[in-house]
Amino acid sequence: MAARPRKFNLGVENLYCRQDSRNGEVYYQYRDPRNGRFHGLGKDRELAKERATSLNLLIAQQMASSILETINSKPERKRISGIAFKLWAERYMQIQQERLNSGDIRDNTYRSRKSQTKIIVESIGSILIKNITTKDCYELIQSIKAQGKERTAQAVRSLLIDMFKEAAQAGEIDGGFNPALATKAPKVKVYRSRLDVTHIEPILSASTAYEPWVKNSILLALVTGQRRIDVANMQFKKSADWNRAYESWKSGDRKTPPYSFVEDGWLHVFQQKTSTMLRLPLTLKLNAIDMTIGDVVSQCRSNCVSKYMLHHLRGTQGATVGDPIHYDTISRRFADVRNGSGIAWSSDAPTFHELRSLSERLYAEQGIDTQILLGHKDPRTTANYHDVRGQLWIDLVI
Repeated sequence: MAARPRKFNLGVENLYCRQDSRNGEVYYQYRDPRNGRFHGLGKDRELAKERATSLNLLIAQQMASSILETINSKPERKRISGIAFKLWAERYMQIQQERLNSGDIRDNTYRSRKSQTKIIVESIGSILIKNITTKDCYELIQSIKAQGKERTAQAVRSLLIDMFKEAAQAGEIDGGFNPALATKAPKVKVYRSRLDVTHIEPILSASTAYEPWVKNSILLALVTGQRRIDVANMQFKKSADWNRAYESWKSGDRKTPPYSFVEDGWLHVFQQKTSTMLRLPLTLKLNAIDMTIGDVVSQCRSNCVSKYMLHHLRGTQGATVGDPIHYDTISRRFADVRNGSGIAWSSDAPTFHELRSLSERLYAEQGIDTQILLGHKDPRTTANYHDVRGQLWIDLVI
């Protein structure tokens, strides 16, 4: 029986030698590291070393390739852990902050989502987001409805849907998983009282107890039929910054919206909500208050130097003389005037937005095309169009 090959210091890995006891000759062999088998390399020492070196390199390459194939062929392990919903809610609000900074959403929208997120977290914040079910969402929505807060329940459902969409995009849950989407949207009954023509005089009388801008805000809303944010943004004239603001707005930068302004006998209205651009003649008269748009614009002027129609005459915390009035401040002051008007409201008292509805009804009685006045898009409207430096203005023709 031949002696087992022995390992001497031959300088090459896996190279062995064996001496034949019968004739004393030395033979070289290579041990395959993959299976331990020996293969003869002859009696030439240098040739054996050269062959063993080549085999080591070749086998090492083959083994490395095999390992990579094994790794790549293994299915990706699914993450068995997940984050609690309250942690995802924090990340979601960071996304909303970024959208606020870029102008994609307004400050009021951000504050509403922050408040609604707090309600959601208090209910299901400790549950892993991947474990939240449709039943969890349903019970949360129903608990809010039970408090008589149908609008809040509706808003929370919409927010939940968006939060799960963002979570799927971030890889926190599977793309097809949105438990809130399976819930039924709560129906909201509108109980808000309507304003009518008989309410105008007592409300305007009550407004005289406040700074002039309060009465002017009510009059502007009535004669123009515009939303509070657009009323708050109205300026006496167009400045050089308007075109820059408009171009930025078109490109998606919503930080500084274009404003409404007076020029050439028209009130140029830019509606922030829809980006609709209207031209209302200053001669447009609301018969119920016997005032034209031009009359109200003139009344908005004061001894204070300000480019805004609605502006502070006295300095307040966070605002100086001449600064514009924030639209939330307009709403709050209208509520004060409404409550001080002596009118007994049968249900939920009307908000500032109801002035827009009243304006539409009063102008409709005068035969004015309120479809154009309100800026609602409809292919059947008969409007004259004027292209001014590339901007499309819709004229209200009277």
